[in-house]
Amino acid sequence: MKLRKTVLILLLALAAAACEKPLFYTSFRPRTGRPPKQAPEPEALPEGVAVWATAVAFHDTTNWRAGSVGGAGLLLFKNGEKVDSLPSKNSIKPEQHRFRDGHLWTNATDGFHTFLQRDGEPYLTYEGEEGLVGFLLLNGHVHTLGQNPGGGFTYRVDGEVKYASASGLLLGSGADEDWPGGAFCYDGGGVYYTYGIAQQSADAPVWEYRLMRGNDIWKVITPPTGGQLFDVRVGGGNCYRLEHRYDRYCLITGEEVRVLAARGNQDELKLVPCDDGIAAIGNSLLGPARMGWLETADGNYYQYLHHGGGRLRLWLHGEELTKLLMDPQDCLSGVQAGSWSGDFPAGAYRLQHPRCAAFQGGILALALTASEGSEHLLWVGGKETPVSFNGYFTGIYIE
Repeated sequence: MKLRKTVLILLLALAAAACEKPLFYTSFRPRTGRPPKQAPEPEALPEGVAVWATAVAFHDTTNWRAGSVGGAGLLLFKNGEKVDSLPSKNSIKPEQHRFRDGHLWTNATDGFHTFLQRDGEPYLTYEGEEGLVGFLLLNGHVHTLGQNPGGGFTYRVDGEVKYASASGLLLGSGADEDWPGGAFCYDGGGVYYTYGIAQQSADAPVWEYRLMRGNDIWKVITPPTGGQLFDVRVGGGNCYRLEHRYDRYCLITGEEVRVLAARGNQDELKLVPCDDGIAAIGNSLLGPARMGWLETADGNYYQYLHHGGGRLRLWLHGEELTKLLMDPQDCLSGVQAGSWSGDFPAGAYRLQHPRCAAFQGGILALALTASEGSEHLLWVGGKETPVSFNGYFTGIYIE
């Protein structure tokens, strides 16, 4: 009798342990892998590569979390060390500054002109109020896409107008964390962007989209009746479109339509660069959990079930998913990247802006703003560097 009781207790303990969902529970296809063990040493950056981070800083007495903004300026960090600061006259909104090709670029407007600065010094000025949603540096030239507040946009090279639309609405965002050019994409053969125009209809507006190559219309895209276009990108000379049509999510390459594995209600759908190609990503709520997925243009499908219920971000490198997990309050809860797997103190850090996470060549870099206090954290390939200032990070870049 005593032996039976001992065995019963043991079986109940094993059953309870089996019900515990590990932090990184996953069901990949086409292959399944166990969560990696904690790496003994942080992953080293490739030679000649640095991690840069931008931040907005305030006076020590300013409570920026309560909405105070007095005395704000920009900070620039290289591998965790502060290397530059710009006074408060520069653009402090995250979408108004970015780090590209070794320089801190900012843009601002007075309502009549748009100003572009490099490292705090004037670089370009042109007429019109434009919010930059696209920014590219190519062969010494600056390409910009400026959305006008009242509708319409302008494509410029070094400030000179190359194409303008009085009513077009650009597809994409200057704050896009996955595409360095924001609404631009560049595949070595051309600079591409997409804008939509609402066509008149007796029932409801019908959107027609125009994929541009420089200042020329490259393709005209009209989604089917009742369909929805989420994203358009170009890679290797091919046009990729992510659409919802006939109750199915589809990835369209040229004129080839392929139905994706995703079903039901999805959100945060977009196209992302993936190794040497392009992939579609999205996620959906499954009760208290959230399912994230990534499907490549050649049909490889990966999924990840996050039981924490918050948002998650996925990257693919060499058939391995890197995952960033948030809790329902958008605080970072865990990361699995290459040989690293770990969690963070509950509610301690957040990604203040989408660009505060960067992934390149298998290396994950995070600029984490503390939820309280001024002791923030830079996390690069498993290496943690505390950084103290009164403010918040706005972006991180691997160059």
